[in-house]
Amino acid sequence: MTTPDHYPLTTKALIAACNQTSNRDPMVDFDEETVLIAVNELRAGDAARSIKRSGERAIKHLELADEVFEISRKQKALLAVMLLRGPQTLLELRTRTERYIGFDGVADVEAALGEMMTADNPTVTLLDRQPGQKERRYQHLVGDDSTLVQTQASADRAAASTSGASQDANDEIAALRTEVAELRREVEEVRSLIEN
Repeated sequence: MTTPDHYPLTTKALIAACNQTSNRDPMVDFDEETVLIAVNELRAGDAARSIKRSGERAIKHLELADEVFEISRKQKALLAVMLLRGPQTLLELRTRTERYIGFDGVADVEAALGEMMTADNPTVTLLDRQPGQKERRYQHLVGDDSTLVQTQASADRAAASTSGASQDANDEIAALRTEVAELRREVEEVRSLIEN
């Protein structure tokens, strides 16, 4: 979407695109075999097509996400950014899709995501707010759902860890308060004995 003049992509260009070192999470270093296996899997699921136009030497590959998931151009931009960068807030999604397409505002982004979540075949979900984060994040549901499960499991572990640490701190504070009260009582007894 950001480089329509270079699209569809040759295998070499697709490998270079996959292995870019900026704007990726996680960063990858795929070889040609890995990329072609992925292309074949996408083709098997009707999510990609490989073509060879007359007069051209190289086979080129194009994705068909909008057809497969029945999403708009704006939704396709959101999905692309989530696939590249993982879970993100509304503001992050709006900012990072500017190169793809313009949204009228955060509400426009939220509306597009809402349609994606309530579709017959949802492609996005809203994650719970995690400890240390001010806002909830949206995550794609494309492909192997273990990514979502791992993300949610990590979040659950972090929340449990934070909750456990919070409980430990509360227990320690209560113990210290009891100890201080006991020391105060003993000091009062000693003071009373000295005064008498």
